[in-house]
Amino acid sequence: MIHLVCALHCEAKPLLPRYRLKQNADSGLFRIYSNPDTGITLTVSGPGKINAAAATCYTHEYLHPPSSSAWLNIGTAGHLSLEIGTAVLVHQIIDVAAGSIVFPVSCASLSLKTLDKPSGEYEECLFDMEAAGFFAIASRISSSELVHVLKVISDNQSVPAVKRPDKSVISSLIANQADAIDEIINSLQQLSCELTTVNSMPAEYFTCLDRWHFTWSERRNLQNLLRRWQVLYPGTPVMQQTGNIICAQQFLQQLEEL
Repeated sequence: MIHLVCALHCEAKPLLPRYRLKQNADSGLFRIYSNPDTGITLTVSGPGKINAAAATCYTHEYLHPPSSSAWLNIGTAGHLSLEIGTAVLVHQIIDVAAGSIVFPVSCASLSLKTLDKPSGEYEECLFDMEAAGFFAIASRISSSELVHVLKVISDNQSVPAVKRPDKSVISSLIANQADAIDEIINSLQQLSCELTTVNSMPAEYFTCLDRWHFTWSERRNLQNLLRRWQVLYPGTPVMQQTGNIICAQQFLQQLEEL
């Protein structure tokens, strides 16, 4: 699954028909749109980092997605000199380290500062009002490799934020970067699927529980060791290694030594 978070409805507007997203009638505090067939959802948070953090947390509590779900904040941002309409993937949020970009992207990658209000004092980094709040929550409920921020330049030194485009212009800026958004969503969905497989309950886990008694902490250790076994010896049943093992502790020790 991948969960998109946009501050403004005009930013979300071109994405709704593209990904065939329908509003969840019972979503409550925040408008949440989803498409069960594709596993894509979109939440409109409202402007500001507090709203972005709250909407991200609310989406997680409302949907109860797996920890291998991906999260992507899509919106607009300012920059000193980048051309209006440029798509940029964020690799660092000031004071908050953003997710490592572990997949190829065709758009630029820059750092970003999250501000409390629009500013006309531009630098050679992006400016927005949501990313830090979004990332602070999303990175706690999913792996940082699956949490990213994509911004489309809406203002710069020549066209400052005080002359911010109207809603229809913002929608057009987002729509014009549909290919870049598709590319990142597809990459994140693929990575999410790979991590889902890695994090799934290991083969033979319940067989081990039936044979020996494991404490709760030993069960967590067992899952990790069985996942490592699957990577090191794919297709080889771990129960072949049981031999004369008579207790859970002995089995765990043997797996740790392999």
